[in-house]
Amino acid sequence: MNEKLYEYVIDTFASDERKLLEKMAKRAQRAGLPMIMIAEDQARFLKILLPAIGAKHALDVGALFGFSAAVMAKAMGPAGRVVSLELEPDIADVARANLEQLGLGDRVEIQVGPALKHMTQLDSQTFDFVLIDADKAGYVDYFQESLRLVRPGGLIAADNTLAWGRVADKQGKKARSDEVRAIQRFNKHVAASYKVEACLLPIGDGLVVARVKD
Repeated sequence: MNEKLYEYVIDTFASDERKLLEKMAKRAQRAGLPMIMIAEDQARFLKILLPAIGAKHALDVGALFGFSAAVMAKAMGPAGRVVSLELEPDIADVARANLEQLGLGDRVEIQVGPALKHMTQLDSQTFDFVLIDADKAGYVDYFQESLRLVRPGGLIAADNTLAWGRVADKQGKKARSDEVRAIQRFNKHVAASYKVEACLLPIGDGLVVARVKD
């Protein structure tokens, strides 16, 4: 996938998601936040996927400025609810402001603090879908806790599973090598789990999708 092809994909299939991202990114950029959200083609995929599995309750591990939470809330409709986890209070405030502006404030609950701690306090089999997009070192722990939280037949997804195009690299002293190794460990862990059936989709920077077995 090169830039020309990617722009074709977005222009043809995900123009609405790009417009949403551009709108929400304005507040994030004013706050100095990085643009490390899910990609527009991934957002479009979630818009299709969540209604297809009848999702009404989703967990967003890594709120940032609220883009993924907004995508999921919109995909599930007025009856859907999202719990979104964010470590930093100031960043959570940006996400809340964005969601309120979109009229989604009543559909998304943002919880502030360490994500894993919040996850351990949530009820089992509460969610239809979990999206993991937070610190890469925590991915395996987030996945393990998600197995408890997602109903049988529900889905767990994780972003950046191509590790910025470096997931097949051998270990070496390169930029972000710790994060690349964390993603490699995560992918191997999920692929070996007997509790799910999983695949890695080459959209955005890679999206692992795992179905929790019945």
